[in-house]
Amino acid sequence: MSKIQIKNVSKKFQHKEILKNINLTIEEGELISLLGPSGCGKTTTLKIIAGLMDFDEGDILFDGVSVLKKNSNKRGAVIVFQDYLLFPHMTVEENIGFGLKMAKRNKRDIKEVVNKMIELVELTGHGRKYPRELSGGQQQRVAIARALAVEPKVLLLDEPFSNLDIRLRESMRQFVLNIQRRLKITTILVTHDKEEALLCSHKVAVMLNGQIKDYDTPKNIYERPKSIDVCKFFGGRNYIEGRVKDYFFESALGEMKVQLDNKEKATCVIRPEIIKIRKEDSKGMVGHIKSMKYGGDKTYYEVEVENILLKVIDICNDELYIGDRVNIIIDENKILVY
Repeated sequence: MSKIQIKNVSKKFQHKEILKNINLTIEEGELISLLGPSGCGKTTTLKIIAGLMDFDEGDILFDGVSVLKKNSNKRGAVIVFQDYLLFPHMTVEENIGFGLKMAKRNKRDIKEVVNKMIELVELTGHGRKYPRELSGGQQQRVAIARALAVEPKVLLLDEPFSNLDIRLRESMRQFVLNIQRRLKITTILVTHDKEEALLCSHKVAVMLNGQIKDYDTPKNIYERPKSIDVCKFFGGRNYIEGRVKDYFFESALGEMKVQLDNKEKATCVIRPEIIKIRKEDSKGMVGHIKSMKYGGDKTYYEVEVENILLKVIDICNDELYIGDRVNIIIDENKILVY
């Protein structure tokens, strides 16, 4: 386990900035996610931490000590790529033991560690099989076992679940979480899947255009992001233009109390799930249902209020229909104004 610090790291490819002054601290034993769209610099950051790629400015510290002058095989950080990169001509046992063999460990030690890893990743009985004889989930377990066999200080996971179907993805996600908690190994997960980042992580770093835009707990990242750019990355929210006057946000929807100084132009962000929809009974703002989609334990509505179309997610209500006049009630304690 190690505490990882990324300090003022920048990287250019052919004069294009890929990473712009990245600063990040991962505490010992934490699992954090680098979350962002394709091309934002997530995998580049991972490769830089592992020593597989140079950068232009900044420093990488493991437990307070710079690792810039250490080769990748001396840093104690290993990457599991999304394509697993298993050796097709090697058995499961040989794949897992490859790093140990390169480190010139004796055969008895290698066998002992390999057996331990096979048991850890629940592949007992598969040691003599080749990658082509395994399922996608089993191949991924071999890749993880190979990474853990060399006893790294840091485990780096690059989109590890993206090649799996939904059912297997959920299973493998929980499997990796169980191993991480059991070993307490510092782990960095790269993902573009918002739900995955929120479910798996102690903290989430949102990367956009080569910059860390927010870094906080999953709850704070989702409910109170630091910028409107992060809000928009999560998508599916309501954006209402207005102004702030005397600690009230004023817009076509009326007034909502906020803790902000006066602003002539401001944007209110309202998550669909903090809006309740009820049959009209004179309480709350009045609107009418423009569309609704059944989603099992919840229903997705579009409600027009004062010529504004609001997205609403509420529990199913069999008594509401398209065209109905309804009241909507917004939890003002959970709105955000930028």
